[in-house]
Amino acid sequence: MIGCLKNVLSTYVGMVLGGDYVYTLANFMGVNISVIGSLVYSVVKYYEQVKKKNFFFFLRVNIFLFLQPGKSDKLSVPAKQQLDGGKDGESSS
Repeated sequence: MIGCLKNVLSTYVGMVLGGDYVYTLANFMGVNISVIGSLVYSVVKYYEQVKKKNFFFFLRVNIFLFLQPGKSDKLSVPAKQQLDGGKDGESSS
């Protein structure tokens, strides 16, 4: 994420201070579309990693609970809530 922001910053600083950037509307729009695509890609990849980490946390907790009977009723609900982002799976309709 930080590397992406560094690249965006260096692109725009290079456009202003580099001296060899020729401004045209098409060129400017192309650079901005590229930068937006780079930022969207970084955000999507970041959230994929967060989701994967939460899944592995959920898996570890449930394996631990499977090995220790009697505690599963108390601990599996908070683990599931963390995986679901705080939702308990019940609809409020």
